[in-house]
Amino acid sequence: MFNLLPETEKEKILREYNHRRLIVFLAFMSATLCMALVALFPSYILSSIKLKEVETNIAVVRQSKEFQEADKLQTVLTESNEKLSALQFGRSKVLSQDLIAQIINVKNTGIRINGLLYKKSTAKDTSSQIFINGIAQNRESLSRFVTDLQKVKIFKKVALPVSSFTKDVNAEFTISIEGDF
Repeated sequence: MFNLLPETEKEKILREYNHRRLIVFLAFMSATLCMALVALFPSYILSSIKLKEVETNIAVVRQSKEFQEADKLQTVLTESNEKLSALQFGRSKVLSQDLIAQIINVKNTGIRINGLLYKKSTAKDTSSQIFINGIAQNRESLSRFVTDLQKVKIFKKVALPVSSFTKDVNAEFTISIEGDF
């Protein structure tokens, strides 16, 4: 009977048939999607309840004394490690008392040292520094002291500002020494 119909009617029937197949396919897919959502809904509710329960347990643990004590202990350990690292030897393992002894051995009678400041190298700075404050009787003794410090092998750079030479007698000075110590 299908063969007896004209071509235009055949095309209409095939188009109608394909539309119906598409509608049935879409209805089947939407029914499958709805069944999947219905099946997964209890699992979603159960997992959200478990999540809230875990969050409350974490909050309880964070408020417990043991956790707070552990946090305090971690802070104390961090501070202790920083203090211990400050006491450890640097790269060259030169003791600060040896550095001071070197400076005092080089000092002449015309120099009076009022203070020493030792700045240890950090991760940013690769060299350590020593600052010497004092008073020189005259320019010659100050100049001789600086040249003697420059001859010490562990001191890389010895710097004295020119302004320290302005006074002829009792000149105050600050010498900056850099090195790997």
